[in-house]
Amino acid sequence: SLASLLSLASARLKGSDTPTLDARLLLQAAAGLSREDLILGPDRPLTPEQLARFESFIARRERHEPVSRILGEREFYGRVFRVTPDTLDPRPDTETIIEAALPLMPRGARLLDLGTGTGAIAVTLLGERPDASGVATDLSPAALAVAGENARSLGVAGRLELREGSWFAPVDGRFDLILSNPP
Repeated sequence: SLASLLSLASARLKGSDTPTLDARLLLQAAAGLSREDLILGPDRPLTPEQLARFESFIARRERHEPVSRILGEREFYGRVFRVTPDTLDPRPDTETIIEAALPLMPRGARLLDLGTGTGAIAVTLLGERPDASGVATDLSPAALAVAGENARSLGVAGRLELREGSWFAPVDGRFDLILSNPP
């Protein structure tokens, strides 16, 4: 049953800071279930394929692989961003940059995000300010591809220009706001 699987997985993940949450998120993803499905159907069995996927996820987490890497996504400022081995995960502390930047953005702002990675900063600010546009740079073409996917899936691709290169090297022009949160 789902309830027993969650209990067993949580026990296996006891070295994690959040074993129960980790187990629940991985079970939901492995079985394609919502949190409500888990609550309303705790006795539901998993198919062999779902069970194998869940076991694989738990084994990866036991090796200290972050849940976001296992799932390939991370929530940031109320949006779901794709993450890959080519990007760093958007960190919760980066949300303070969003909070600080929003009141500083004039109408029609043009922003620059240096070392964009997943695009979390630029995409989130553009999502919050539909009249803004931006440029995001990254040295990694693979990271820029992920940022582009996130911009498209979150509806801001038409207002975000992605440029490959180191910091300011691929950039010209003026910006109302320049942001970055390197590792």
